[in-house]
Amino acid sequence: MKHRPIIQENLDKLETPKEKISYLLYAYKEWIISIAIILMFIISIAFSILFKEEPDLT
Repeated sequence: MKHRPIIQENLDKLETPKEKISYLLYAYKEWIISIAIILMFIISIAFSILFKEEPDLT
């Protein structure tokens, strides 16, 4: 995967996979948060459409 130059430089300095994963999570936290919000929004819409209850008007 190709990263921005500053991110790639910092990744090259890190040794263990745990450090690299932690840094990538930190570097791309805005993307991760936005994807999570979009997924929650889509799931909530799908849930409300699939489990829509019709009112009993009798």
